Amino acid sequence: GLIFGHVMDGKGGGREIGWDEVGAWRPADGPMWLHLDRNAEESESWLTTASGLDPIVVDALLAEETRPRAANMGDGLLVILRGVNLNPGADPEDMVAVRLWVDEHRVISMRARKVMAVADLHDAMQVGRGPKSSADFLVQLAARLVDRMAPVIEELDDVDLLIPHQANQRKYYWQQLYTQQMSKIASLKRQIQQLDRDIPGLWNDFYSRDDPA
Repeated sequence: GLIFGHVMDGKGGGREIGWDEVGAWRPADGPMWLHLDRNAEESESWLTTASGLDPIVVDALLAEETRPRAANMGDGLLVILRGVNLNPGADPEDMVAVRLWVDEHRVISMRARKVMAVADLHDAMQVGRGPKSSADFLVQLAARLVDRMAPVIEELDDVDLLIPHQANQRKYYWQQLYTQQMSKIASLKRQIQQLDRDIPGLWNDFYSRDDPA
């Protein structure tokens, strides 16, 4: 169920944790990121009995069908994003989804299939170059999902010369998706700003980050 977990140190690194440490974690320890396998019964059991999340949020994280969205839910955000499927042998157009609960102290991410952008953040955490907070995590993940699309679009530029009509259709699809993801990042920033107005001081570090390129 638990693919990996981290407690962030506020400097871009942190320590990895397992289920035992999850049960003992407290907000004072630092922001916690848990990455769960949506298909595992253990994940569902923990979400429904031990996570403390609203049942509406739990249902959304476990739902079979999803669409990209971001919604304020109490003191956090429910976010569903999609990315390019870069798993070996996969068609990039068969998009992969990552479902997220993000609040001041926790990030809970879920996937059915491996999402390379999430693996990027896991690797970055291990060398001290990862997110410094839960808000920083959300911004970095959205940006990395967009970054992972760029090579696909560039590849279609090369194919244009060989199969113009088909390539142009595919490139239009990916460019539209790229634009939508950038719009989603802007939407996430607005919603975090709204949360900060509702709960003064929440995620102040968010404003120190530049817009993702």
